[in-house]
Amino acid sequence: MTFTDYILRSARLVDVKRREIRRAEIRVSNGRFVSVEEAGKTVAKGIKAIDCSAVFVSPGLIDGHTHTELSLMSMAPFAQMLLRSGTTAAIIDPHDFVNVVGMRGLKLLQKEAVKTPLRAFFMAPCCVPSAAGLEDSGVRLTYADVAGALSSERVLGLAEVMDTARLLRRDRALLKMIKTAGKLNKVVDGHCPALSLQDESRYLRISRAKTEHESVSIAEILRKHRRGLWVHLRRSSFGREYPYAEVFRKTKGERLMLSTDGCVSPVDVMREGHISAFVRELIAAGVRPVDAVCAATINPALCYGLDREIGSIEAGKRADFILMKDLNGFAPYKTFINGKDVTKTKAARMTFPVYALNTVKAKSPDLDALRIQLPRNMRALSRVTVNVIGLRDGSLITEKKRAQMKNSNGVVNADPKRDILKAVVLERFSNAGRPQAGFVKGFGLKSGAFGGSIGQDCQHICVIGCDDKDIITVIDRVIREQGGIFYAKDGRMLDGLRLPLGGIMTNRPATEVAKRLERLEALLRRSGVKVASPYLTLSLQITLAAIPALKLTNRGLLDAGSGAFIDVVRSR
Repeated sequence: MTFTDYILRSARLVDVKRREIRRAEIRVSNGRFVSVEEAGKTVAKGIKAIDCSAVFVSPGLIDGHTHTELSLMSMAPFAQMLLRSGTTAAIIDPHDFVNVVGMRGLKLLQKEAVKTPLRAFFMAPCCVPSAAGLEDSGVRLTYADVAGALSSERVLGLAEVMDTARLLRRDRALLKMIKTAGKLNKVVDGHCPALSLQDESRYLRISRAKTEHESVSIAEILRKHRRGLWVHLRRSSFGREYPYAEVFRKTKGERLMLSTDGCVSPVDVMREGHISAFVRELIAAGVRPVDAVCAATINPALCYGLDREIGSIEAGKRADFILMKDLNGFAPYKTFINGKDVTKTKAARMTFPVYALNTVKAKSPDLDALRIQLPRNMRALSRVTVNVIGLRDGSLITEKKRAQMKNSNGVVNADPKRDILKAVVLERFSNAGRPQAGFVKGFGLKSGAFGGSIGQDCQHICVIGCDDKDIITVIDRVIREQGGIFYAKDGRMLDGLRLPLGGIMTNRPATEVAKRLERLEALLRRSGVKVASPYLTLSLQITLAAIPALKLTNRGLLDAGSGAFIDVVRSR
C-alpha cells in the first residue's frame, strides 16, 4: 500500500487498551490513526477502503530489551529482519559495541538506525566493563560519557545496571549516573540475578531500577514483580528458560514485557519470527492472546514512556500495525509503520569509520601459552581434579563442575571423548594480552575448534576446541579478518563469518547472515555440537562475568557468584 489515506474496514482489532478482540473501522491518514470506530458505522466517502473482515489487526510489536550486536548485524540488516516478522520498534542497549569503541558506538548505531523504518530507541550503557576488576574492555566509560548520552531524546534511560558489586559498594560515578537519569525522568533498567534477599533489596533501592530482566527462577521473577518492577520475559535460541504461562497467570499479565535480549539467532528469526514467535508460543502455552499481545505492545510503551505515540491502535497515535490471518498462529504477513507497508523495505548500507573497523589488536599466542600446566607439587599424580564450566542449554547460567583429568607429562589436555573441551579467552584490545585457558563441558564438539571475537561483554576472542593447534588457527583467522566466528579442523579453516564492525557485526543483508550461520552451525552439528545455538553459547555462556556461576574472562577462571578467581586445577 502506497496511499496515505485509507480505511481498514471491519477489521478484527486486537484492542490492547480494552484487552479484547472487536470489529472496528480503522482510518489511517498521513501516518497516523485518525479514527477507530465500531464496525459497520458510517465512514467517510471517497477514501480507499480495504476489506479486513478476515484479518486481525494488531499494534506493531515492540522488543522491550535487545542488543543488535548479538544478531551479528548492525542496525540496517537488523531492522530489516525485525520488520519482516512484525516488530516495529525495539529498545536497544548497545553496550557490546560501546565496550569496543566507546559511546561513539552508540552514536554510529543511532545514525544507521535513522536510515531504517524501524523505531529504534536506545539505552545508555553504564557498566563498561560490566564487571570492573574481573575483565578488561576496550574503553572505560566515565560519568561524562553516560550523561552526554542520556541528554539525547532518542535515549530512553540507563541501560541494565549489571555490575552489582560496583553498585552495592555505592560507586560514586555509577550513583551519579543513576541520579542524572532520575533528574531527566528516564528509565533505569535493572540486572540483579541470584542475589540474596538483602542484597536484592539494597540493589533495587540504590539503583532505582524500574525494570528487571535477569532472574534465575520463576520464584525470583514473581518476587521482583511483587516489588513493583516491570519484568522483561526473554525468548532465546537456547530454548525456553521458564514456563512463562505461569507468570502470566499469577500476574494477570500486568507489567510484563516481551523481549529477546538479543538472544535469538538470525537463523531462528528468519525461520520462526521475532517477538511474533514469542507471542505465538505463549498463546500455545495457554496465555490469553490479547494478554500476550499486550506484553509485546502497550506494556513496553507504557514502561518507557512511548505510549503517547505507539503501543496501541488509537486515534492520534502513529499508524504502526501488523496484519494476520490467524490470531492463535500469530504469523504477521504485513508490517506497517506510519501507515506504510515496510515488510520488505530495503535500507541503505552505511559506511563505517576506520576506528570501528580495525579493533582487534591481539597478537596470536604460541602453543606453549595455551597449555594448562600442573603445579610442581602435583606433577607426580596420574590424575588431577579440575574445575569445569558446565553449560546448561536453555539458560545463560553455567554450573560449577569438577572432573578427574589425566596428567600428560605435567599438562592437562582437553578430553573430547568425555565432552571436556578447552576454552581459551584472549584479550584483544592490545597485543600484550596473555591467553587464559580453562575447561568446558556440554558443548559436544568432537574435533577441531570453534570461536571468534564475540565473548560477552567485553568482546574478547573466545575459542572452544579439542586441539590447541586448531585453536591457534581460529585465533589467527580472527586477527587477520579483524573479527568474526570461524571453525577450523586439522589445521584447515572450514567455514566462518567475517564480522568487521567492531569485530562483532556485519552490515551484510540479514538473509545472507542467516544462511551463512545456518551452514556453519550445520557443520558444527556434524562435528558433534549439541547446544541449540553454538555462536550464542560461545558469546554468552563462557565469558559473561555478570551472570553466575563459573566463567572464563581475560583475567582467568572466575567464580561469578563470589567475584573471586579460582585455579583451573584444584589443589589437593
